[in-house]
Amino acid sequence: MSLLRILLAYLLLLVGAFSTYVCIFGAFQSLPEQQPAKYFMVIFGALLAAVSLTLAGFLNRRRNWCRSSGIALLAAAGLALLIIVSDASYQDTAQLPPMIALNDYAVGGPVVILVLILGGLLLWQGLNQARKPVEELSEQTE
Repeated sequence: MSLLRILLAYLLLLVGAFSTYVCIFGAFQSLPEQQPAKYFMVIFGALLAAVSLTLAGFLNRRRNWCRSSGIALLAAAGLALLIIVSDASYQDTAQLPPMIALNDYAVGGPVVILVLILGGLLLWQGLNQARKPVEELSEQTE
């Protein structure tokens, strides 16, 4: 595999992770004037993440693309949850005025749970794929 192909695949993984983060972050926004833009951000972020992770998987077809995509999704969900929790703790203490209201848990909760489940399943499948050649090799040597 050429170096340019590997770099492009990792760049697409980064774009996919960032798009997933934008999708999750947009799902938690609850300001009334941002409602039309909220759903556009969620749908556009999800589509861009799906396309970029699919292209990264195509470029990394000889490597374990499930593991890489799962890690990217879990990292994006973890970063978004970290920001949501830290924003909620600042709002509870009333030390800072909220710049963006991130408290639409009815939409954001299912979105982040879906991303966590999908990322976990991809990571689990990728780890199982990595174990198969090792098990086959150990069976051949016995």
